Amino acid sequence: MLGNIIDLNAPKIIETISFYNTPELCKNAYKKLSCLKKILSCIQSYGTLFLYALNRIYVKISTNKNWADPYSIKNLTFQKNKLVVCLHGLNNSPIQFKKIINELEQVKDKDIEICAPEILQNGNAKLDDMVKPIFKMIKSWAATPGEKELILVGISNGARIERGVEAKIRNSKNENLNQINRIRFISIVGANQGSSLAKWADDHYLGWVMSKNIRNEMPEGSDRNIDLNDKMSLGYGGDYRPNTKYFFIASPHDWQVPNTSSTLMDGFPETIDTNYAIVQGHGHNSIVNAVSNTVVSIITEKYLQNNEQ
Repeated sequence: MLGNIIDLNAPKIIETISFYNTPELCKNAYKKLSCLKKILSCIQSYGTLFLYALNRIYVKISTNKNWADPYSIKNLTFQKNKLVVCLHGLNNSPIQFKKIINELEQVKDKDIEICAPEILQNGNAKLDDMVKPIFKMIKSWAATPGEKELILVGISNGARIERGVEAKIRNSKNENLNQINRIRFISIVGANQGSSLAKWADDHYLGWVMSKNIRNEMPEGSDRNIDLNDKMSLGYGGDYRPNTKYFFIASPHDWQVPNTSSTLMDGFPETIDTNYAIVQGHGHNSIVNAVSNTVVSIITEKYLQNNEQ
């Protein structure tokens, strides 16, 4: 009998990365590491940042400028019942998803379509303005026949945008959106609750280094983030309750969104499946390519198939 007892606090392993049920379990697992391992992880994060920078230069030089066109909103077919929406980070582009999309293209089933739009003003616009075209696209897709599965993947500021998209979906009265019966939310070093660095900069008269909208909306505890939390709470309490899973991937060496209350955000209803991971040896930027296998496994649910075997 003892051999059949399931440890609910045990991590879920997805392509070598450990996911925990709560942020506390996740953070405690990292805290238990020896000081030496933490120091080596920090040092490694600078090395991986350097390699990431070299890779970005290589990709920019070698990649066709029109690489992301097939994944733009205008080229969506709206003929598939599973839609993956990839939302890039602040002052970045869809090229941030190149490794993830290339790997996904190798293994995805025929019913998955991928969209990686260019975010309005490279992410410097107001949240509502950035959400609007993405929500409009999802609404058009949801209006086609069949039950739908929506997979949102956001990097940094892109995660804040995907929260805005989900809040709008959950609070919409459009009946077609009820056809989205499954939602998976994947956040990679996401500014889900804003950034404490942005708040610090604004408090210390350094807000001028940020664009106006980022300065107003990005800081942790901003009116816009509080409003977004309120809208999400209303959405969870509504009649529309799709099967939802959340995956939060954070770095212990994140200088852009250092507050784990944002990258590993909590506060969900107990009925919702939440998963949290801290990836060692990587910072805010290099972590994206480092977790590509895990993200693809979550999207395709390969990790569930592996557990069944």
